[in-house]
Amino acid sequence: MKQTKSSFREEFGIAGDSLVIGTFTSLYPKKGVYDFAEAAKLVLKEYPNAVIVFGGGINEGIKNQIQQDFKQGERIIFTGWREDALNVIKAFDIYVFASHTEGLGTVLLEAMCSQVPIVVYDKPPMNHLIAHKQRGLCASYLDAQDLSCQILHLITHKEESLMYARGALEYVCTRHDHTRLKGALENLLAQVAQRFQDSI
Repeated sequence: MKQTKSSFREEFGIAGDSLVIGTFTSLYPKKGVYDFAEAAKLVLKEYPNAVIVFGGGINEGIKNQIQQDFKQGERIIFTGWREDALNVIKAFDIYVFASHTEGLGTVLLEAMCSQVPIVVYDKPPMNHLIAHKQRGLCASYLDAQDLSCQILHLITHKEESLMYARGALEYVCTRHDHTRLKGALENLLAQVAQRFQDSI
């Protein structure tokens, strides 16, 4: 997954050494768009030159409201709806998924493949996929202040962050790999076919 280079920084004129913190999801309240914005503002107090990316589709009213909350000169990017989630996420130094609730969270699985350190809320299923201090960090549920603390921890503990990112990739490869899924489905279909034959 890591071998494919992201073109996102080049597309938006972001320097290679810039600190980029982003989210990628459907950007509405239950997906944590306001939580991420609040946490990002706190992070910018410590790292004023960081680039904040809001990746995904967003309502214009929500976008305008968020833009007004940031100071002039702070670099905030709204990508709009995109199909290349992994390309965007790979450009981040830290991916934040502040969703309040999820089904499976496929974009989170994509992020886990990106080898980018991840912060989520301590709430199922997010905290099952990102086990705290194993495959990323979990912030207290609905606590934007703690969300910012976890982001700042990843920024200042680079080796630890990379270890979590590697753990996330390994977890996806062993639990959610397409080859394994295909094999499991083939096995299931074979069992169903056998039961059908036995019932004749």
